[in-house]
Amino acid sequence: MKKLILVLSVITLLAACSADASINFRYMFAGNSDNWEAEYIESGKKVFENINGKNTYSSESADEFILKYIGNEDELKSVKKVEYSYKTSAGGGSEIRNFDKAPNKSDLIFKSDGSSVNGANVSGNENIQVIVKWDGKEETFELKKGEN
Repeated sequence: MKKLILVLSVITLLAACSADASINFRYMFAGNSDNWEAEYIESGKKVFENINGKNTYSSESADEFILKYIGNEDELKSVKKVEYSYKTSAGGGSEIRNFDKAPNKSDLIFKSDGSSVNGANVSGNENIQVIVKWDGKEETFELKKGEN
């Protein structure tokens, strides 16, 4: 009887492993420092299929990073250059922006986005490091997973 239960359990497990399935996901990370706040969102779909007896995996995803200045606008009078970078387990991004005249807060909203087919995806439990430099100042902070 035990052997029969074991055989049936193995058959059920193998059948479940070969079944087609798709998983939609959305991860949102947010954080801030004294002068900056940021969020990173990645969403997409992971597909597991059995094609001609072979298990396959594919994915597609899109991501967006937004960085905003939240500090005192009076402190922007001397800003000539802002640079930022962020790093995830699946990649990252950076930008350098130069200013001919003093920027206002709306000039200090940075957005970047991308998409991927069968590329790496962020892990839902990681922290994303952000570094912002401007006029001899630097702030480093982490984005942590929030509610979706």
